[in-house]
Amino acid sequence: MKARQLSSVVTYLQRTQGRLQSLSDRLLLERFANDRDEAAFETLMHRHAQLVLNVCWRLLQHSHDAEDAFQATFLVLARKAKTVAWRESIAGWLHEVACRVAAEARTRVGRQRMREHPLNSLPDLPGASSSEPSEIPTLLDEELRRLPEKYRAPLVLCCLEGLSRDEAAQQLGWTVGAVKGRLERGRLLLARRLARKGITLAAVLTPALLPSLTRAAVSPALVRNTLQLASSFVANSPNLANSSAVTLAVQVLQRLSPPRLTLLLMTTFLALAAAGSASAFLTSSPISPLEPASPFRGEVPVFVPVPEKTTVPGAPRLLFTLRHNDVIRRAVLTPDGKIAATASFDGTVRTWDVGTGKPLSTWIVAKPNERNLLTSTNSALACSTNGKVLFVGTAQGELAAWEMATQKVLFRTLTKQRNVYDLAVSPNGKVLATANHLGSVSLWDAQTGKLIREWSAHPRRVWSVAFAPDGKAVASAGEDGMLCVWDTATGKQKVQMRAHRDYTAGVAFNPDGKMLASLGYDDRLCLWNATTGKLMRSGEAPSGATVLFFHDGKTLLTTDRVGGFHLWDVKTLDRLHSSMDHEGPVHHAALSVDQQRVITASEDHAARIYDVSPRPK
Repeated sequence: MKARQLSSVVTYLQRTQGRLQSLSDRLLLERFANDRDEAAFETLMHRHAQLVLNVCWRLLQHSHDAEDAFQATFLVLARKAKTVAWRESIAGWLHEVACRVAAEARTRVGRQRMREHPLNSLPDLPGASSSEPSEIPTLLDEELRRLPEKYRAPLVLCCLEGLSRDEAAQQLGWTVGAVKGRLERGRLLLARRLARKGITLAAVLTPALLPSLTRAAVSPALVRNTLQLASSFVANSPNLANSSAVTLAVQVLQRLSPPRLTLLLMTTFLALAAAGSASAFLTSSPISPLEPASPFRGEVPVFVPVPEKTTVPGAPRLLFTLRHNDVIRRAVLTPDGKIAATASFDGTVRTWDVGTGKPLSTWIVAKPNERNLLTSTNSALACSTNGKVLFVGTAQGELAAWEMATQKVLFRTLTKQRNVYDLAVSPNGKVLATANHLGSVSLWDAQTGKLIREWSAHPRRVWSVAFAPDGKAVASAGEDGMLCVWDTATGKQKVQMRAHRDYTAGVAFNPDGKMLASLGYDDRLCLWNATTGKLMRSGEAPSGATVLFFHDGKTLLTTDRVGGFHLWDVKTLDRLHSSMDHEGPVHHAALSVDQQRVITASEDHAARIYDVSPRPK
């Protein structure tokens, strides 16, 4: 090639690389997913390689294992390029996946050492001893990954990747003010989580520990090899069977992927797994859906009593912790306050004695091979007004009812609306309202499960529905940030409000039906005139999924995506009390009619029952 031609090619490549550098992570992934643009994927790797390698190093403390985990993380990204609704920056997502991959790698290393060494001479895994200095950086990643994405992303960019607020704002597509506010909030939440482990955030970020937070610069060879591996992985090349990174990536993808990828991942898994392991993975005893089951086989403890603590008047006092094998999405109390019910992604609905915290019964909602459908944010639960029947909405779009005393299935209805996100019972107990994935609100006969009326309420998902106290209106909260009130007799819209800048996640009427409360993912709690839609009051509140009024109308309860719930004065929106006992987002909360008990449902596989009655000092 002539010198002039070579110079032109080099100039073209430099210009192309410069243009790619200016693109957001989301646009780079689109180029790779749609056009198999390897230069775009390489740009992404260069942008976030140091972050991923540092996370893998902190959690594994071994160069070869960290590089395998590094490669596996980007293999997962390559495979998921078309299947995830990406944000402008993927830094927070990569941190989460790197943590998952490193945890999988640690498990594999531990199993391998168990096979290769006698138990009495087995060495400790690197970083496993609590006395080692590497434990503190490890805890940083563990607690950081538990934060909501809106707080984790700026922390990852500014604290781990070393970007300025302006640079982080550009990557995230946010304003500098939004980055500043969420960064401060994220630091506060992270500090609170670390404090539970006896560690301060300042101690984690002290200069003495900085060497353990970072690894040497990523080598060009590692990036080049990972890029080649990613191309082969996406193309399902048969030459990957001996790659540790591919094995790790497939194992993590099985946990992250929706059902439509099951066949593809199973094919890869069978190509990599040993015959015995593959057989164990594929076999499981069939269980019919919606059948009563023996409660809690092999699960201990199923409830954890909490000793009495001295507390201020009205402060929540934890009574019992109730556990499932997976995320608990919904929890409710019967009107008499004697029974609690919980619905979990483990495929079961369970009932409990509120007085003792002990389990009463279990229903299986999904077969084992269907339970992967329950791993996204969905499923709903409600109790009839007479306290005898439980209504459940599932990820498969089913609406079902059980009589608790007899364990009889009263009806099963396929809604044809994909996921049922929320479920409400009318005040007279005759009508059910459901919120769904396709943006509709549906009304159903509570006795037969037959559809009464359905209308398009929001252009995207409806997260929450609530009946007015007179049953003549139903409110809906949507992913579009809107809050709407509908006439239940006609399905016509009565009032619409632009409630929140982000998702409007929770909605509730006050006891007289004149006021609406809404909670969004923009850290705002709002009170509205239910007739005119006029904003009455608003205040800052941690983002969450549920808002509800106490029955006296004087107090509000909101859940927290970080791990608890808060009580608020309705007149002033001053915070009265907070409880932060959970280790993951609280998806739902319910209140007993006598205002004495609150139950919460959380990501940490636990539901908790609290006493919230006023008590003397």
